[in-house]
Amino acid sequence: MKQHKLTTDFCANVALVVICLTALVWGFIDKAA
Repeated sequence: MKQHKLTTDFCANVALVVICLTALVWGFIDKAA
């Protein structure tokens, strides 16, 4: 069960990173436009 929690946390962290990167990219595109 510990392994499963670790996987869940990892997925949550990856999702957060993806959201942050997407926001950064959109901000960059917005400034470039």
